Amino acid sequence: MKRKGTAVDYSRRLMRVTEHIGANLDRRIDLKELAEIACFSPYHFHRIYRAMMGETVADTATRLRLHRAAGDLVSSERPLMEIARRAGYSSVAAFSRAFRNHYSATPAVFRQRRVGGAGAARAGRALETPVFIEERTPTRLAAMVHIGPYAEIGRTFERLRAWAGPRGLIRPGFLPVGLFHDDPNVTAEEDLRSEAAVMVGPEVDGDEDVRIVELPGGRHAVLVWRGPYGDDDTPYDELFGRWLPESGEEPAASPHFMIFLNDLHTTPPDELLRAVCLPLK
Repeated sequence: MKRKGTAVDYSRRLMRVTEHIGANLDRRIDLKELAEIACFSPYHFHRIYRAMMGETVADTATRLRLHRAAGDLVSSERPLMEIARRAGYSSVAAFSRAFRNHYSATPAVFRQRRVGGAGAARAGRALETPVFIEERTPTRLAAMVHIGPYAEIGRTFERLRAWAGPRGLIRPGFLPVGLFHDDPNVTAEEDLRSEAAVMVGPEVDGDEDVRIVELPGGRHAVLVWRGPYGDDDTPYDELFGRWLPESGEEPAASPHFMIFLNDLHTTPPDELLRAVCLPLK
């Protein structure tokens, strides 16, 4: 019981840290300040963070800044120099090297690929078998609520990672799950409701930070999509707008969900895989 209480305490401390990093990307990261936020000794804070989160504080900050930069590239006309400075780099060359190492494409190529025309804007693609039906077992999730643009759910996944790390839930096979409750075509961005989730066993309980979601088993239509994260209207359009009306199937009264099939941190955007799962009657 004491061990569980310690894990909960560590989780909440690390969540405060990830929230602070995400909200202060334009500031220099101060380990002493973060240690104070986490209420850990500055002598031990960074070792604890790295052990629990699987990366250093600098890794987290760099990744979040580059993720924000990727969003700037695809959603704005900001000059590369401005985006580079916002990401913490003093030159476009240094920014381009870091961006290419993370996303396997230079900023210019990434921007062109995503906004350079109708074909580029829909860079994602289904695999050879676009939709298949499978029998899924019931799935138990620990889910953390996110309100706001779907493209910003990454910050909630960071908080979820801080919650899950001290509980020993980040291990090989860790597959994040996204629950998206609203249609962005009819709901204002600031009101969109989604949840960042992770699959858990019956020994994991909900608390004030996460709720336990029980997804029923049964027949599911599954669309596996490959391509950059952020273009997720397209697989939903493919599944709901094209496949479902011609399939002879009817959706069940259960939420659909998205499983991220490879590591969001290390996989090049063009190779990201996620499975959109639609429960069927």
